[in-house]
Amino acid sequence: RARAATGFGLAKAFDDVGDRQSAADVLRKANAMVHGVQPWRRGNWMAFLDSRRTARAVASGLAASPDFIPVFVVGLPRSGTTLTATRLAGCTSARDRGELRTLRFIADTLIGGGHLGNPGAIREAAELYRAHAVQDDAPVRWYIDQDPLNFRYLDIVAAMFPQARIVHCRRSLRDTALSLWSQDFAHPDLGFAYDFSDIAGYAEGHDALMAHWRRTLPLPIHELDYETLVTDTDKALRELAAFVGAPFDRQPQANVPINSASVWQARQPIYSTSMGRWRAYLPHFPELARFPE
Repeated sequence: RARAATGFGLAKAFDDVGDRQSAADVLRKANAMVHGVQPWRRGNWMAFLDSRRTARAVASGLAASPDFIPVFVVGLPRSGTTLTATRLAGCTSARDRGELRTLRFIADTLIGGGHLGNPGAIREAAELYRAHAVQDDAPVRWYIDQDPLNFRYLDIVAAMFPQARIVHCRRSLRDTALSLWSQDFAHPDLGFAYDFSDIAGYAEGHDALMAHWRRTLPLPIHELDYETLVTDTDKALRELAAFVGAPFDRQPQANVPINSASVWQARQPIYSTSMGRWRAYLPHFPELARFPE
């Protein structure tokens, strides 16, 4: 596993100097190493999706709280969730809490304990999430949670926070797949990222579940394309600020904290060189052709 982690770093160095062949060779070895010790099973993923689509209705009835508006930035990992959250926080008074992970814990506890139909449990869960989001800072109205995998639990979000806003980040699947393939992840939830076939299966499930939420939930969902964000940034951010209801400030705030794996990329000025990056690697990774452009 340590050799694999070193391999991902070495591949990044090769890519930086334009040696795509060497980067591709190292990535194949590194991904194979991790895939061998951290396998991902598509059947388990499909069963999880079925359980989410057929889960009993989550108890509702909590009143919307206008003084606390959580903004959940979701999507496939490496689809621009960190960039979106940090830039939104930088041009509004919203506070970015990074990949908070609190919703994962709450959702697993509610589902595992059979508490989805319990109004008291939902109320307690909402209070717990709010406490973790607000922490001990001076309060604001908007709190951003940029954990991309929160898309799995939007029904629970809708029950806890009817005032929540969902930002769904989308990106070229070929670029997303290549970016996933090039990154080493520590959490087993991202075990699919080390095999192109697994990435395709996960992406299909993500799309199907998001389509289900759009049909069945009252939550407002804003679709944001990565390509639009990096090529027409001001317009994209103004529309995003209007969607969440936060005043837009032309002067970005400085020193917005970033605590995700994309910290290096998010600290750079917005660039578009990652768009279409898959083209340089298609000769080395023909598997990318299975994904839509």
